Amino acid sequence: MKTMSIVAAFATVCVPTFASAEISGSIELGYSVASDNVNADNVTSPSIDTTLGYGNLTGIQLELDVSTMRANGLNTNRNSHSAAVDLGYAFDNGVTAGVFVEDINVARSPTTFIAYSTAGAFVGYESDTYDVEAYFGQIDGLANQDGNHFGVRGAYSLSENTKISAEFARMNLALFDQKYLGLAVSHNLTDTFGVFGAYQKYDWATFLDVEAVSLGVSYAFANGSLASLEVARVEEGPRETQVLSLGYSIPLGETDKSTARVTGFASSVADGRRGGAGKIANDYWPINR
Repeated sequence: MKTMSIVAAFATVCVPTFASAEISGSIELGYSVASDNVNADNVTSPSIDTTLGYGNLTGIQLELDVSTMRANGLNTNRNSHSAAVDLGYAFDNGVTAGVFVEDINVARSPTTFIAYSTAGAFVGYESDTYDVEAYFGQIDGLANQDGNHFGVRGAYSLSENTKISAEFARMNLALFDQKYLGLAVSHNLTDTFGVFGAYQKYDWATFLDVEAVSLGVSYAFANGSLASLEVARVEEGPRETQVLSLGYSIPLGETDKSTARVTGFASSVADGRRGGAGKIANDYWPINR
């Protein structure tokens, strides 16, 4: 509640300065099909993720990210809903700092329900070629699953056409801990075609580890929208899951048309939520049965 009060106070300050504001964001539509070698079932998952960003000449930055996903299969159905708010300040020397709030709900029929709320702070640095950020947050979960999570993430542009992103995070809860490692790379072959790939690992303290490798291609349309096709392989002990994902990203406002986000595993590393809680809701639970 204290963090939400801070967000509300900063938002009140932002409202009068919309005349000098820059609005950016994207609407991402996704559809994936997952199948594995254990269950005789295909899980289809339509999703939508909307991001809106606000910045003004004073350095105040505000971002809202809302997503929803429904996974449908013969053996199970699940819904995932999440919302996140970032409020920060960009200093003239490249340093950024602020607070974040995130709420995640995953319902898995017939009985399992997962819910996390997290609030925390971040500090980072941005330049023309790289950016880095460290964050820490408190987690409030169901069934006494309270704890904290912290991590470091960043990106480096090797050239105008090649970018590397990485994140390491740790989530500490009452019953188990989780470590997360994500690596992603993207490269523009031409002005319209691009390729990307990612590696992610979830290291559970009491469950089987999960590893995901993905490769994809993207195509930029003349209107600035971006389409993508991605294939992923997810290993969880003896279970191997194949995932095929389609994505379509529509840039909003002043968003750089060449860097509009794409749905899929690779975008989770490059542009995803902070830490383990968000990664579980957006990537792992949709394909885990």
